[in-house]
Amino acid sequence: MCYQDIEPIFFVREVDTARQYGKHAGPKARRDIESFLIPHCSDVIDVDFSWDKPPSSFFGRLKRHLRIARQWSKTLKNYKNSVLLFNFPLTHYSFFDTMWFKRVMKRRNKTCLFVHDLSSLRYAKENYDIIYLCYSRMKESAFLCTSSSVILHNEKMRAMAHMYYGLEPSKVKNINLFDYKISCGERKSRVSIDLPVVIAGNLSFKKAGYIQHLPSSVDWNLYGNGLDEDFFAPNVHVKGSFEPDLLPRMLEGSFGLVWDGPEANTCNGDYGSYLRINNPHKVSLYLAAGLPVLIWSQAALADYVVANGVGIVVDNLFEIPHLISCIDKKEYESMRKRVCLLSEKVTEGEHTISVFKSACEYMKNL
Repeated sequence: MCYQDIEPIFFVREVDTARQYGKHAGPKARRDIESFLIPHCSDVIDVDFSWDKPPSSFFGRLKRHLRIARQWSKTLKNYKNSVLLFNFPLTHYSFFDTMWFKRVMKRRNKTCLFVHDLSSLRYAKENYDIIYLCYSRMKESAFLCTSSSVILHNEKMRAMAHMYYGLEPSKVKNINLFDYKISCGERKSRVSIDLPVVIAGNLSFKKAGYIQHLPSSVDWNLYGNGLDEDFFAPNVHVKGSFEPDLLPRMLEGSFGLVWDGPEANTCNGDYGSYLRINNPHKVSLYLAAGLPVLIWSQAALADYVVANGVGIVVDNLFEIPHLISCIDKKEYESMRKRVCLLSEKVTEGEHTISVFKSACEYMKNL
C-alpha cells in the first residue's frame, strides 16, 4: 500500500448488476484497473446503478440524468479528507456531473482519474454533432482540470490534453501501457512465426473496414464480433469470439495486428486517427498472449514497441508479407522472449500499480 499513512484511499466503483456484457470486451480495461488497484486502497465505494434503464421520452431522460447525479452525490457525500480514485469517463453520467464532482472537491478530498478514453479527442476530426462535441469537451475539461491528479495513456495524449483542455502537465502521470489480467486455464496460446497473423477485437466495418483489403499472400486469424456475415476470403480464418479474460489463451498466430479504420494504406477515420494518442487495449491483449505486435508506424505506442523490441512497425498493411519473410526464426525467438518477459508484467498489473503509486506521491504534496 502507499500513501495511506496520510489519507485513506477509496476506489470508487460503478456497480450495475443488470448490465450484461458477455463476450464484449468494452468494460475489460475498467475491470482490470479495479482488480489491480483495489488491494492497494483502503476500501471500495460502490455506487449502485442497477436500477438504471434508458428511457424513451425526453422527460424520462431528464429524470434519469437527475437521478444519476443524485446517486453520485448521495453515495459520496460523507467522504472528506480522502483520496478518491475513479475510472474515467464515467459509465453512468449525467448533465449534472460537474456539480456533484465540485462538491466532492470542496470537502477537501483529492481525486485521481484513471482515463480510458477522451471522446472529444477521438471524434474531433469527424463530422459529429457539434453540440455533442462541445458538451463532451466542456465536461471532460471540467473533470480533468478540477481533479487533483490524472492518469493518461502516454506523452502524446498528455501534450494533446494540455493543448485541448488546458490540463496542467505536472499533475498528469502516464501509464504508457495498459495491463491485461488473464484467467487461469490449461490451454495456452500457440505462437509461432509459421502461423497466421492475428486480428482480435471489434471486427465491424466501422472500426475494422480494412479487413476487406488484407493482403492475400498472408494468412489471418480473426477473433471477435461484428464481422459482416457475407465477408469471405480464402486466406482469412474466422475463429469466433471468447470471453476477454480467456481470449489470450485462445489466440494462435505469429503476430498480433494493431490497426484501425477503413483502409489498408493508413489508419484514418475516427478510430484510426485516435491511435496517434491512444493506447489500444489490444496491444496489451497480444502481449499477454505472448504475441509480438505489428503496429501502425504513427501510432502512439509504436515507439514503445520498437524501444522494447516486442514487435514491428508498418506504414501500411501491404508491407507485412515482405517484413515477415525477412525475419528468420532466431530473430523471431529473441523477439518472443522479450514479449514473454513483458507479458509477465502486463498480466500482473505492474504498469497500473506503478503509475498509481506515482500519482499518490504527487498528491502527497497538494
